[in-house]
Amino acid sequence: WPWDRREPGVLDLHDFSLEAAEVVVCAELLRMDATELVVVTGRGSHSDEGLPSIQPALLDTLNITLGIEAHVLPENPGRIRVITGR
Repeated sequence: WPWDRREPGVLDLHDFSLEAAEVVVCAELLRMDATELVVVTGRGSHSDEGLPSIQPALLDTLNITLGIEAHVLPENPGRIRVITGR
């Protein structure tokens, strides 16, 4: 499972495809009782274009498709905070 061992409650999706990242996040949202989740998507430093590939698509899936509040953390643009409202 993609939990960051150094940071409890943080999902690290580095090296995941977009499809796998969406499945992991959705599965965790269904399973969890917490009101928020931090997801590490990366800033795109290692992508061919130098831009994030998973982050924009995951934000669209969460915000638009699922209607779940999610935003990039201003203090760390490689992370998304997901607010479940539970």
